[in-house]
Amino acid sequence: MRHWKVILSVLALVLLAAFGIYGSRGDKLEHVSRRIAVRGAIDCGRVTPFGDRAEANGRVVAAFKARKPFRVRYDGIGIDSRVAVAIVGTVDGRIYILDYDSDPSGGSGVGECVTQSLCTNPVIVDE
Repeated sequence: MRHWKVILSVLALVLLAAFGIYGSRGDKLEHVSRRIAVRGAIDCGRVTPFGDRAEANGRVVAAFKARKPFRVRYDGIGIDSRVAVAIVGTVDGRIYILDYDSDPSGGSGVGECVTQSLCTNPVIVDE
């Protein structure tokens, strides 16, 4: 009986990994955003596709106003891959937008892609 529990546990982990549920914290977007933000940056959170952005947005605004490095991630819904956008603030005040696609080729397996853009003249707009 114990043998089957181990097999089922391993199978569950494999399936979760295949669907991007387990281990997605270690994707290329996480690595790039951590590298740009540097150690000690404020982690403003990760927002799920239909999650409430208010808390994460508040942390971003506070970090930006305090001129502290930060990063935040907003996961999206892709058709055939995982997609997300991250906003990263650096020690020197630069703001980067990172667009992530786990497979931009539509299934041929070319690998993850992160596109980095510098946000010029960032401002906070009160809603």
